[in-house]
Amino acid sequence: MTAQQDVGAQPRERTRVPIAELRGSDSPRHGGVDEEFARRVAEQPDPLPPILVCRSTMAVLDGRHRLRAAELRGEDSVEVELFHGDPDSGFLLAVRRNTLSTVDRKAAAVRLVSTYPEWSDRRIAAAAGLSPKTIAAARAAAPVPRPGSRMGLDGRVRPLDRVTGRLRAAELLASAPGSSLREVAAAAGISIGTAKDVRERVRLGQNPVGPRHREEEPAAVQGFTDSLDLLNNLRRDPSLRCSEVGRGVLRLLGAHFLDRREWERFAEAVPRHCARGMAQIARQCAEAWNDFADQVERRAARERR
Repeated sequence: MTAQQDVGAQPRERTRVPIAELRGSDSPRHGGVDEEFARRVAEQPDPLPPILVCRSTMAVLDGRHRLRAAELRGEDSVEVELFHGDPDSGFLLAVRRNTLSTVDRKAAAVRLVSTYPEWSDRRIAAAAGLSPKTIAAARAAAPVPRPGSRMGLDGRVRPLDRVTGRLRAAELLASAPGSSLREVAAAAGISIGTAKDVRERVRLGQNPVGPRHREEEPAAVQGFTDSLDLLNNLRRDPSLRCSEVGRGVLRLLGAHFLDRREWERFAEAVPRHCARGMAQIARQCAEAWNDFADQVERRAARERR
């Protein structure tokens, strides 16, 4: 099923409703109502075409100028086409139905990326009337979770890559060991069988990626997985796990242990006016971690003497 068919299949009905029952607008247009255009529409002798309204919220999805024209005519009710889907699907339909500027379409794309993070760039591009490259840029700037798989235009779900899903599953199992395999698989975008394999590898202290997929890892990811192995070993060490200070250090390490792609996503989300302050604090934190590493190594060296 395509993105267009997703909302096109939702039932709609025509009826007449009082204007007072309409609850604002959820249109992708951000320019407001053009009063002069609405006046010209109101002066036309023909009946106004139905306005598209989301039934669950009674928000206007398409037809704000027709609604204003009806008010200028002195009418207290309008012909509407009721959309019976959820509000997010209604917004998607509004993007298709409205004649939008490029600015409005890009703004709509940001909302669609946030609403449907599991959709591929091509799928959202087809719905928003933009290029996949533009959607990819909107996705990079949006502070939204990145699932391990995406649904394409043909409706099929495909993993982004096997390595990322396994690493994400290992992180989830380390931070929330009580999670079920179904929960881990859904959050990491992998199958339950893969989640089970990752859990067993983590339990045995092995690399969660596995030898079959190691050749798929770029060098940066290999370094990350090696460090993840070290972190998991530290978490199992009783001398750390059984002391309050040790558990605190492990929590701090786990909170800051992200792969390069996650750090890149965070960096892209920092507004330009916050960049200098954010960079200064990040460097101070990095210096603090470096000092901590030096202290740990000096203490270990003293104990070896």
